[in-house]
Amino acid sequence: MKINSYYTRPWVLSRYSKGPIAPHLAPFSEFLAKRGYSYGTGQRYVREVGHLSRWLDRQGIGINSLTDGTVDIYLCSRNQGNTHLQVKRGPYLQLLNYLRQSGIITTQKVVETPLNQCIDRYQEHLTKNQGLAKETIRGRTRVARQFLSLQFGEDSLELSHLLPRHIEQYFLNRSHHCKATTLKTEASALRCFLRFLLFRGDIPSELVDSVPTVPSWRHTIIPGFLTTENINLLIQHCDRDSPRGRRDLAILLLLIRLGLRAIEICRLTLDDIDWDAGFIKVLGKNSKRDRLPLLQDIGEAISTYLCHGRPQCSTRYVFVRAIAPFEPFSSSCSVANVVRSALLRANLNPPRKGSHLLRRSFATMMLRGGASLTEIGQILRHQKADTTAIYAKVDLGRLRPISRPWPEGGNQ
Repeated sequence: MKINSYYTRPWVLSRYSKGPIAPHLAPFSEFLAKRGYSYGTGQRYVREVGHLSRWLDRQGIGINSLTDGTVDIYLCSRNQGNTHLQVKRGPYLQLLNYLRQSGIITTQKVVETPLNQCIDRYQEHLTKNQGLAKETIRGRTRVARQFLSLQFGEDSLELSHLLPRHIEQYFLNRSHHCKATTLKTEASALRCFLRFLLFRGDIPSELVDSVPTVPSWRHTIIPGFLTTENINLLIQHCDRDSPRGRRDLAILLLLIRLGLRAIEICRLTLDDIDWDAGFIKVLGKNSKRDRLPLLQDIGEAISTYLCHGRPQCSTRYVFVRAIAPFEPFSSSCSVANVVRSALLRANLNPPRKGSHLLRRSFATMMLRGGASLTEIGQILRHQKADTTAIYAKVDLGRLRPISRPWPEGGNQ
């Protein structure tokens, strides 16, 4: 779609023919149309970018100097004193994407601070020497950066000044904001980072030993799950007449019928589905690929979404965003949001509302249907039997005969 399709009146077009971005507005309009933006959204994005172009002209800033920081300064001046309508970053982020993809401006480089250099070396170590997944590397580097930033800031890095009390204080502060399970994960991540620094000779060994062991006992709670009635209610409330509803139904069925993990749904591509043989290939933990049956209701839901719900886009990933830009899910949080929205539509309010709720529900239904823990572990592709053992507590009927009687005279 061309810019004169958004604005046909010459006097309106003349508003946006000023400033360094003006020559690029027409190809930017076509860029938005290719990414699936609607007419109204594309018109609004062009208008906002036109305002930015006039502001750059007044400030004497050329297009080669346009950066994320420049956009932040513009938004601050634009939104200052405007309490009714705050301008969002969306139009300008897409503008920067277009300018960088077209080679008009270069991609901003990360500032080479000592902290960034240290994190880059650590990330390279996790990738090449340990071969961890991207999601794991992202989590571990986040904890490392957070710890170093709190100790030294962004511009300096004196690792020789680190003391055990700094680590103790860090976890003491984090304990006020995190659950025990999160704290345990962060302790493991920080311990891994400190071992990396120890290997490089940057810190003494006592710093690694000073990372506390966070008590978080396994199997202390019964895993939450939905009943069969609630699961049917969840499926019934999917709008099968809308593209988003068809997508959400396919995702929910993959979670409910096969017990997939959220990240496995994000990684699913068109090439992973073998329609003739009736199976799908799933990329799970440790980059392990498994073949799972393509059940009839799942196959029908996916095919309906691909034929009548999935927007036209170039990606090979099965599931994409329901609104422009039509891109694959950026993380497993997108799948979790699909589950939360479905629970809200069905008026269900379980204590935990993430995508793992449906995976646990799938395992619970198998257990109550007579499956053994070994069989459940194989279907869920657990690497350790201890991971599946938590579901033994769900089957209260089998646990009741082996429970010890309450002692007489005790408090009841």
